[in-house]
Amino acid sequence: ECKACGYWRVRNHPDFLCLKPSGAANLIKIDDAHAMREHLQTTGYYGGKVVVILDAERLNNAAANAILKTLEEPPEGATILLACHFPSLLPPTVRSRCRMMHFDSPPENKLIEWLADESGAGQKQCKQALINADGHPMDALAMLTAGSTNADVDGDEPCARVAFLDDLDNYLAGKASPTAMSDKWSKTSVNLVHGWLLGRVSREIRTQLDKGQLDKGNGNSLDGIQLLYKLYDKQAKRCHPNAERFSSFLLLNSALHEMHFAFRHI
Repeated sequence: ECKACGYWRVRNHPDFLCLKPSGAANLIKIDDAHAMREHLQTTGYYGGKVVVILDAERLNNAAANAILKTLEEPPEGATILLACHFPSLLPPTVRSRCRMMHFDSPPENKLIEWLADESGAGQKQCKQALINADGHPMDALAMLTAGSTNADVDGDEPCARVAFLDDLDNYLAGKASPTAMSDKWSKTSVNLVHGWLLGRVSREIRTQLDKGQLDKGNGNSLDGIQLLYKLYDKQAKRCHPNAERFSSFLLLNSALHEMHFAFRHI
C-alpha cells in the first residue's frame, strides 16, 4: 500500500518505462531510444530505473544503434529488459550486449484455466479464443473481455488477427483466391500480417509433431514437416522492419502461395 505500489497499480510509476512498436510501420524508432536514454539519466524516485522494450525485434536500425552505448554501459541501478519472440532478428550488436533468458509458454490447460479465471468465460470458449489468438493468452483475453471471439477488420489487433486467420483457413481450403486475400489485407501493417502467418505455420508444425508424424516413418509426412520448417525460416525473415519497404500485396501473395504448397504436402 505504499505510494510506489499505488503508482504501479495505475500504471504510472515514475521509475518505469515501457517501449513498444507503434505507428503504421509498427516499429520502435529513434525517438523511443531517446526517451529511454532520458529516462535512465534522471534520478530514480524509489531506487533503480526499469525499462522494458516489448517486441524488441521491431527496433529499426537507427533505434538499435542508439541504444548500444546504454546497453553496454547502463547507469547504476538500471535494468533494461528486451522481450522478443525472434531473437535471431535482433542485430548482432544488440544481442551481444544482452544476457538471453528463454521462457516457454505454459501448458494449454493452464492457459485455459487462467483465461477462465480472468474473463469469467467457460473453458470451451476460452479454448476457442486461445486457438483464434494463435496461442497468445493476452490476445485471447482481449477477445474474451471484448465480448466476442469474432472479428472486425477495422478493429484492434487481436480481433483483426482472427479475421485474417479465418480468411487464411478459407484460402487453404480452396474457398478464396490468394489475389483477393492479398488485396484485402495489403493495407494492414505488413509486419502484423506476416507475424500472423508465422504464427499459423508455427501452430501447424506443433500440430504435426503432436501427431507423432516424425515417429511413423512416413516419408510424405517427414517431407511435409521439413517444408514447414523451411517455410517458417523464410516467413521469419519476412517479419523484419525493412519489410515495410516492399509491396505488401506482392509479399503477401508470395507467402500465401508458399504456404499453400507446403500445407498440401503434409
